[in-house]
Amino acid sequence: MQNRWSRSGKSLLQLVKSDRETARLWLLRIPEVDTLIGKPDRLWCTDFLNRVAKEDPRMAQNMVLSLPDGMSKVPETERHRYQVVLSKLGFQPLSFLPDLSVALIDLLTVFNDAQLIRFVMQAQDIFKDNPQKGRTFLKRSSETSQRAAEALHEGVSLSSLSPILTYYARAHCHHTVIIRSGGQKSFVDGVHIYLPDRLSLGQGEAVDRLAYRVLTARNVGFLEFGSLDLVLEDIEGPWLSAREGELPLERCFRSFPNTQLAKDLFWIVEHRRIETKTRAKYPGVARAMDELGQVWRPKRPNLNDAQPVEELVEALYRIGIGEAGVHLQHPQAALVFETLKPLVLSPADSVADSIRTLVSCYESAYQLMRQTQASDQEDYSALQPEPLRGAVSLSMMDEADRQKELLVHDTLTELRATDGTADLAEARRIAEDYFTQADFLERLEAPSGVLRDPKAEDDDSTGLRKATLQEGVEHVGEGILYPEWDMRIDDIKPDWTQVFECQVSAGSLDFVTQTKLDFGIEIHKLRRVFESLRPEGLQRRHGLEDGDIIDIDRAIEARLDKRMGLMPSPRLYSAIRTEHRDTAVAFLVDMSSSTNDLANDDTKRILDVEKEALIVLSEAIDALGDAFAIYGYSGFGRSQVAFYIAKNFDDPWNEDSQSRVGQMRWMMENRDGAAIRHCASKLKDRSERHRLMILLSDGKPLDCGCVDYADAYAQADTHAAILEARQQGVHVFCITVDPYGQKYLKELYGEGGYTVIEQVSALPERLPAIYHRLTS
Repeated sequence: MQNRWSRSGKSLLQLVKSDRETARLWLLRIPEVDTLIGKPDRLWCTDFLNRVAKEDPRMAQNMVLSLPDGMSKVPETERHRYQVVLSKLGFQPLSFLPDLSVALIDLLTVFNDAQLIRFVMQAQDIFKDNPQKGRTFLKRSSETSQRAAEALHEGVSLSSLSPILTYYARAHCHHTVIIRSGGQKSFVDGVHIYLPDRLSLGQGEAVDRLAYRVLTARNVGFLEFGSLDLVLEDIEGPWLSAREGELPLERCFRSFPNTQLAKDLFWIVEHRRIETKTRAKYPGVARAMDELGQVWRPKRPNLNDAQPVEELVEALYRIGIGEAGVHLQHPQAALVFETLKPLVLSPADSVADSIRTLVSCYESAYQLMRQTQASDQEDYSALQPEPLRGAVSLSMMDEADRQKELLVHDTLTELRATDGTADLAEARRIAEDYFTQADFLERLEAPSGVLRDPKAEDDDSTGLRKATLQEGVEHVGEGILYPEWDMRIDDIKPDWTQVFECQVSAGSLDFVTQTKLDFGIEIHKLRRVFESLRPEGLQRRHGLEDGDIIDIDRAIEARLDKRMGLMPSPRLYSAIRTEHRDTAVAFLVDMSSSTNDLANDDTKRILDVEKEALIVLSEAIDALGDAFAIYGYSGFGRSQVAFYIAKNFDDPWNEDSQSRVGQMRWMMENRDGAAIRHCASKLKDRSERHRLMILLSDGKPLDCGCVDYADAYAQADTHAAILEARQQGVHVFCITVDPYGQKYLKELYGEGGYTVIEQVSALPERLPAIYHRLTS
């Protein structure tokens, strides 16, 4: 301890010599830092700050605040890795250091040592040419960086197979299950299937893919064969009284003296039952299981130092999954094993049979635990081995990078050897008891926390805040993730924005009634005009290559062309055809706060004029028969985009829909790119041949809820969203009341893709004419 403190004093003295202000700030923080990360890591921080201060005192002063705070978020077992990578790779260039110190917190959990070094070095090289692009790459926020991260990993990723596996699971159980990420485990939560993020079994990609299929079939079996369809009252047992909201399985396990032991014994039997039924019903899955052997199952723990009951439970599990030659070291456990083995291997047809087997097995296992316990506590320990990590080939790296990587890798290896944390599985076995590690058998548990949320940068919201919602919203659905185009890095940021659908509630008809009174004559005229545009049904079409009669005029023209040596037209027939309009249009209304400004006649708000125009036009479209929807959008920040539904395509144009349009209110910001992408996703699935999106806006895309979405960045993303929509067969047209928007509108929507209405009050008159032109 004395040597440590003498070293601490020496480090502080060196820091004073390097930069007095950094030293002063650091001295003030030392008591807090010692509490936050401990004295050994604080000593490392002092040395590190001294090194930074020699090159850039101002950056060292900034790192006084950020470095210990960031390190506190890193698990203690990973801090040496954090420190080594930061020391070796964070100074080239030094401006790379602040971003690396933050990104490393997440990267440590994603990559092994070799992968981590290569990824950071790639980010470092990009940063030197384009700092913004390098930062985005480091955060794995761009499509390029995600592809690079994927390339560093071995095996097959769940994301590449989840759509296929979802359909495969639904074909088995005929439920709308979804395949989701389960981290490193596979389980079900009673509704959906959770599988490992990645499989790398070391036998090739084909084996990894086959293992995903087997895991899906086996786990969906819990739903297909009724693991949760339990009526406990039909089974004789020591059942306690049910608690409010308690599942039958929970009540069952709670009825035994040791709940965890009861769970383990039940799932041993139930796993075997589900696997047996899956094999019998699906011969293809049975063949795949036989082909894979045991390689697809989780690695089993080493039970050399295990308690007798642990050894018993593990042995029963292994015979349940078909392992042969299971031997036990403890004589007492071996005797109980021989007694329980026939019960575990006996056929079980239903979950009730599995419960009966649990009742038959429990007392013997429980008595073994009581007789052989070393303490008075009624629990026992279990092993949870760390997942294996593959090495990365370095043969394609250039020598300079290879040497740098080897230096960091060797340093990490040396630190692991000296601090005794190489065997993390052993450390966990010593530190934790059975109740926190008893999931060495796969169980039916739901994961804690949110399943997926956007990568936080501008904000860390995972749901739609009430401040971004309009009053009178009936329901907020689950957030939907969309990409965003970043012109600064010339790349897409996948899953960057989050859109929430919000159903506007029906309400007062006052606004609609007043609009119909003000524009009654115009509505009447428009309905008559639009009704005249509706096809009459059956009409004779001329100029066809096939039909029921010959068109005499065209036949004569063809004969004359042939005599003159010209190629005659083959369109010589006419026929009766059913004619109908084939159009779907979605109106997308900007509901940002600027629409609360007075229109240029100074009597009405901009949004109110837009709503009047929509009501007038909707009366005419309803007469015409086109499918149409009315949506609005606003929000605050990339995770807070609200998409308001006033009328869906399938909703009738009745008083409810009309009142919802009247209830639309101005809100906050307008992130146009996300709203356009979500609206296009609704239109692209429509069966109509002509799909049109008409955006009503009062100005440029702008979201003050983050630092980026303005000016050139926002316009570039909006333009990208428009191009994406057009590639999906959706035509996007903008109607704006911004008289100064000529330049940016042309860049966003292209020639003929927009119109400017300088007099806002003219919108109810102009909008029907624009619609007629766009859909004729």
